[in-house]
Amino acid sequence: MSTFALLSQNRLGEDVERRANVGLQIGLLTEPKVIRVLQMLDAIQDKIGVENDTDSELANLEMETRPVLAFLRSVYRLGVLGQERVHYWKLLGWTIVCRPRLFPLAITLAIYGYHFRKICELQEL
Repeated sequence: MSTFALLSQNRLGEDVERRANVGLQIGLLTEPKVIRVLQMLDAIQDKIGVENDTDSELANLEMETRPVLAFLRSVYRLGVLGQERVHYWKLLGWTIVCRPRLFPLAITLAIYGYHFRKICELQEL
């Protein structure tokens, strides 16, 4: 009887994890499209002369999605294309395991390092 209960709990845990992963994937796939729609709406408002309300729900939503896009860009540029990709993934892994509260700061500092490297490369030319 206890074995059956444990198997049921494991199966339920796997279902919950699978649903969470699907939700995350759907969110990550739709977010850039939502931002693009918001940008197009903003351009239409500018063209027809409608004044933008800085306290509007759309402005708040756009501000909330910027950090996620910055993170995704950093994963692509630093974690996939960049010459520093091994160090990038080591930094992220260590931060998640040892200091999870500092994860946003680790991403920010990795992006700063990328920009500093690019500036130094421009200065060498």
